Amino acid sequence: MGVHAPHQPRAMLTWLLDRGFRGVVAESGPRAVAWRAVAAARESLPVAFAAVRVGGATTPLRSRADAGIASANEGERSAAMQAVRSAVQLAESVGTANVILEPGLVRVPGEPGPTDLADQTTRITAGQAAGWMTRRRAALDRSLDAACRFLHAVCHAFPDVRLCLTGSADLLGLGEPSALAAIFDDLRGLRLAYWHDAPVAARRQELLDVAQGEWLHLLADRMVGVTVGDPADGTLYGLPGSGAVDWALLASYKAARSRVLPVVLELEPAIEPSEIPGALAFLDKFGL
Repeated sequence: MGVHAPHQPRAMLTWLLDRGFRGVVAESGPRAVAWRAVAAARESLPVAFAAVRVGGATTPLRSRADAGIASANEGERSAAMQAVRSAVQLAESVGTANVILEPGLVRVPGEPGPTDLADQTTRITAGQAAGWMTRRRAALDRSLDAACRFLHAVCHAFPDVRLCLTGSADLLGLGEPSALAAIFDDLRGLRLAYWHDAPVAARRQELLDVAQGEWLHLLADRMVGVTVGDPADGTLYGLPGSGAVDWALLASYKAARSRVLPVVLELEPAIEPSEIPGALAFLDKFGL
């Protein structure tokens, strides 16, 4: 909502409350937001920070520092660690223990191609996606090992933080059900959780035939939050109801949770603020 809401911290908070929001995720985006100033402006307003995200959901993973989480290059891993450290410091400042991050990018041989699911200028075909996944499999084990060592170090460096691993909008990202399950299995006992990205799951189903229910079946026990939107017309975070997200399925898993599960609406910057009330009304129909 950093793009859609007013820029001034107090005005942003009242704008959110007036539209029915009760919290926010701090992340980088097309417009810089002074998140610490926003937190300071809350005073008595009932607005919570659900989480801080490393990088921004609408920024391609390949261009972000956290892409290097699974890298064999020490400099890239160091840059990723600095990005995580900055997010942790912000989380401490705004009063949340949740830090959302994608667990890195699998580096494959050859020139980078169209792998970003959120790129509106390139339409990835199912055949192209399958080709990328074949190349990804050849380097997967090495990347998983690097990612697990990185996350192990982060958990020990910041024991008060809950790292919330999320789905990747890049075909070569480790944020997909089987890789995430492998990470959780390898790092049992550490403070790791799962943050479900419904548009990413829906888009991966379209291109790779990975059922949306597979994410929830494998990872729901660790789920602590949900990002919603809908992939449609070349946009990953479009208006809810406009794309392929299985809303009834998602609602059933949320209803089965015994704890409060924050639901965060992520929208492309080009979407008009006037569309937001309709999006919230749609989500309300499903108890989201």
